[in-house]
Amino acid sequence: MTLRMDLDGVEYYHGNIRRVDAEDILRDKLPGSFLLRKRHCDNNNAYAISVAFQDQAESKVLHYEIKKNEQNGQFSVTSGSLHPSVFLLCEHYRKEKGGLKTQLLHPVSSAGTTNTSVRRSSNSDTYKNYEWYHGKITREEDGRLLSSAFEDKRKDGIFLVRMKNDTTFVLSLVYQKKVHRYIINQDPHSKEFFLGDSGKRFASIESLLEYHKNISVQETGLQCQPSIPCCQMKTKSPKIRSFQSFARQLRLRLPGNAFDIPWSETGPADDSEQASRRESQFESKIGRFNFNRKTLPKDSIGYYSPYRNIAQAHGSGKSFAPDLCISEKKLQIKEVIGKGNFGNVNLGECDILGQTHPCAVKILSGSDIESNKEELLKEAQIMQRLDHPHIVRLLAVCIPKHNDKNLMMILELAPGGSFREFLMKQNQTSFPEASILLLMKQVADGMAYLAHQNVVHRDLASRNILLVTEMYIKISDFGMSRILQDSENYYTASKPGSWPLRWYAPEALEYYKFTSKTDVWSFGITLWEAMSYGGRPYRGMKGVDLLEMLRMGHRLERPRSCSSAIYSLMLHCWEYVADRRPSFNELLQQLDSFLQT
Repeated sequence: MTLRMDLDGVEYYHGNIRRVDAEDILRDKLPGSFLLRKRHCDNNNAYAISVAFQDQAESKVLHYEIKKNEQNGQFSVTSGSLHPSVFLLCEHYRKEKGGLKTQLLHPVSSAGTTNTSVRRSSNSDTYKNYEWYHGKITREEDGRLLSSAFEDKRKDGIFLVRMKNDTTFVLSLVYQKKVHRYIINQDPHSKEFFLGDSGKRFASIESLLEYHKNISVQETGLQCQPSIPCCQMKTKSPKIRSFQSFARQLRLRLPGNAFDIPWSETGPADDSEQASRRESQFESKIGRFNFNRKTLPKDSIGYYSPYRNIAQAHGSGKSFAPDLCISEKKLQIKEVIGKGNFGNVNLGECDILGQTHPCAVKILSGSDIESNKEELLKEAQIMQRLDHPHIVRLLAVCIPKHNDKNLMMILELAPGGSFREFLMKQNQTSFPEASILLLMKQVADGMAYLAHQNVVHRDLASRNILLVTEMYIKISDFGMSRILQDSENYYTASKPGSWPLRWYAPEALEYYKFTSKTDVWSFGITLWEAMSYGGRPYRGMKGVDLLEMLRMGHRLERPRSCSSAIYSLMLHCWEYVADRRPSFNELLQQLDSFLQT
């Protein structure tokens, strides 16, 4: 990778100033205050660090010449270590003293401000002329921009920066055909910028980007180094041939209900509006379809797949129905009832095998990197083998004839929305422990089925459980699910991703290892959420501290409304050693005994 040599974006770079000018700037500054300057000589690669120093006798300014090694192209101060760029050399001595008499502590900006308090850095107009800065665009818009840029360049490291609010920016970065997003915060007092919980502070976003462009991902924690700016003008829509290719692949594979979007707290910024809409429509939707709330779960609507008989009749081994891909005329699309990373979810009705079914219609949009489509296909291959009353099924796929329209997934309807949002409106009187246990028994039933099918869910949480009625649920969101091989009873991820860490077992946090017993741990957290009426586990705790807390034997406290017997079951799910946790079949038996008593 070619390292950037333009230092104009580095706040403490003062350009071609004289030695005496540097001394005037640093006079009366705190010890460790420093600046970088270009030396007055014929050599274009001649720089110097000037730094304020205090010894026992007096304050003075020290000057360290930076020279370039012509053989290897690296930079160093006299007798110092080699670095691939001048910027990285300065950043090295900001972290440690090395061979200098004092560590570089307080960068002095070219505007004359110490401690990196550069007020202009908090103004979004500062960055409007940078090709990587896109202002106040939405998450969906940044996905489309990066998707288009990726189609052109097909390289990792494409990035952009957008403004989330007055003091928060977002770095969006492409790696392995996915968009990874990192929050850039700004300290309200020092005006310094930093990524997430990182202790590394920068005077400007330019300096932050410069650092992460040149420092290894092992040290920064990013998925890859940002290297190619996503320019503001490249906003073309996804190519038609990409859509057509995806449509052909869908016709060859049986889509599963993995395309269902849970209406959860992890959605986009307008979740609050959607939640308000769902709250006002909840009772009307339940009443509209006349679900019988008193029937046993397995007698409720949705128990039988509309394709079950056809799938079983295929002697050729094919596991899909002939009209899995339905035409637009068989589908009626109504109001929006949810929104997620891949598109909207609308209320609808579809004609399948001559019968009209209420459904949820997920309308995919080209709002993220092209590979997300492939990820959906992987989910489909997993979900094609699942058929259970407490798991959302896919009913059909609609691929419009006109390429300007979006691909649509037709899913079983769960009109009550997410279990978590429902719980947050309840209390011990309106929805007592027995009612919660009935629903959690259904969750355990669905999870026992997944375990029998050698599938690990990896994202079990109350937000991913949907209500058909107040007494009947379905498990959704299989985007992270994996099929375990017959030869092994676990799945190991190569590296961590955007994981729901608060729901993960210690072996998943430490070794990225997932089994049915890690799902059992998540079930325990989900049961805790339910008994807390939608409470957030480990509230106020950082993810980096979670594993250490679990190692020390600490667990979530018993919810106020939770009986000691139910809490003991949670603790059993949270055994540190996976083999000591119960199976889902054992959980089913235990929950059944609680309900009977």
